[in-house]
Amino acid sequence: MSAEQTAWNVRDWLTHSQLERTEAETALCYVLKQPRSYLFAHSDAPLSEEQFERLNRIQARRISGEPLAYITGFIEFWSLSFKVSPDVLIPRDDTGCLVETGLTLIKQTPNEGSIIDAGTGSGAVAIALAHETRQPVIAIDQSSEALVIAKANAERLTPGLIHCQQGNWLEGIAHSSVRLLLSNPPYIAEADPHLDAPELQHEPQSALVAGAQGLADLTTLSVQALNVLIPGGAAAFEHGYDQGRAVRALFTDLGFLNVTTVKDLAGNDRVTHAIAP
Repeated sequence: MSAEQTAWNVRDWLTHSQLERTEAETALCYVLKQPRSYLFAHSDAPLSEEQFERLNRIQARRISGEPLAYITGFIEFWSLSFKVSPDVLIPRDDTGCLVETGLTLIKQTPNEGSIIDAGTGSGAVAIALAHETRQPVIAIDQSSEALVIAKANAERLTPGLIHCQQGNWLEGIAHSSVRLLLSNPPYIAEADPHLDAPELQHEPQSALVAGAQGLADLTTLSVQALNVLIPGGAAAFEHGYDQGRAVRALFTDLGFLNVTTVKDLAGNDRVTHAIAP
């Protein structure tokens, strides 16, 4: 595609783009400022030279490895549109397993106590849970830059339901004050070859890497969870596909009850949850 070509329409772009189909559609929606349904109802709509050039620039950045979500500034998660930036991890579909687990556990925990999303990043988990339950959620993150993004998303998607606060995991949370604790912490090992992927190079490493085995933050959260959860309260942590056994051991060694691992849609261990004694 050369910048001189201006007789392109929506169908042409979708046909000849070097991007994966879904990403090509997302790029078009972003540039045209139209919903996805527009692309199919107006496939013959012509692209202006400016639009065509913008699409070419987006394509080049994406091919170089930059995540499309950072280029457009938004990503869809849980059927909601979240603002993102390189200050926060891009929400993945796998994290929907954590939200689903939280929705199940919230029905099984005592009515009193707080709901917390620790390491909230963009606020995706906290906001998805609040959007479904209409219950308030405390969203904690150590990064002030991440909290700016989380607050913006919360104000737009679930106004009045999310309380964002800065903190190092659960430090400062009162003893026996939490009914449900959710977290998608860093869980990739320092030497994991997946970290060399071009896309991950653009994301905040502090939100990805957690010590030599990837268990450093999961260990900290498990210990702190025992202190802040009320008896009968629940904790659920997302983790790597090969870390289910290790996280179950963390919970079990601390005396948690009903320790269970949930698999994601691909059949991989993804979330482990437990009940506080």
